[in-house]
Amino acid sequence: RSLGGSPRGALGRFVDAVGALLETEAVFADLAMALGAGQCTSELREVRAEVRRRSSEAIKLQEAALRRVEELGRALLEAPPVNFAIVVDTATLVQLCHPGVLGTDLELQHNVGSLRGGWRLLGGMSLASVAPHVAPLPLEARAHALQVLRTIAQEVESSWFAFCIPPLDAVSHHMFHLAAWRNRWALVLREEREVARWQAKEMLEVSTQSEKARFLAKGFDPAAPRGAALKASHLEHRIHWSEYRDAERLRRAAQRRSARADRASAC
Repeated sequence: RSLGGSPRGALGRFVDAVGALLETEAVFADLAMALGAGQCTSELREVRAEVRRRSSEAIKLQEAALRRVEELGRALLEAPPVNFAIVVDTATLVQLCHPGVLGTDLELQHNVGSLRGGWRLLGGMSLASVAPHVAPLPLEARAHALQVLRTIAQEVESSWFAFCIPPLDAVSHHMFHLAAWRNRWALVLREEREVARWQAKEMLEVSTQSEKARFLAKGFDPAAPRGAALKASHLEHRIHWSEYRDAERLRRAAQRRSARADRASAC
């Protein structure tokens, strides 16, 4: 997210929209994890709708941002850098601590994960214990900052850090995150469909067993051999005529299940 000095106009609106989308996605993920698979509440539905709304907005603004990048051309490359808060995972933190990755001014010497060479690590946020303000770290605090990075990498899976980055990198970084969000959301939807399918299957099984028990109590076994099948509706006295179709449906379902089991055993 922006820490001030965000790109203006279409670029800034796109960056802010992606940041808002990712924050809403995090809220959705926390709620879904707390509820468990297949569970849903009105609050979760509201957050899901908010994710969809923000994603539509971000995707729409991405097109405008791309057009603006083309319009600005070289002027965007020469624009002053901006400060951004970026989540850095453990693997990337470990790499940042390797010799030669960060220069003496804490500028990345080459790409590391999703971080780009030329970005400068700033104080504040997770490095607030070293330098409380989002600004270049004093020379005497830089060595201590590396030690803090190592400690954080051992204790948490990810953490927020402030970086000074070119505006074009800020835009491309958020386009990368939007593309990654699309992949994650597609996976979420696929998992939800799978959970819903299994829940429907379980509910059908419960309903089928309940109906079977009800007909067994009346003397009709839907899974009985063919000789004990239903008689013609006007001759069948074990069940009421109004339940005849339900009984016949249940009997055919039992036959299909038995046939599938026979084919499986034959294989």
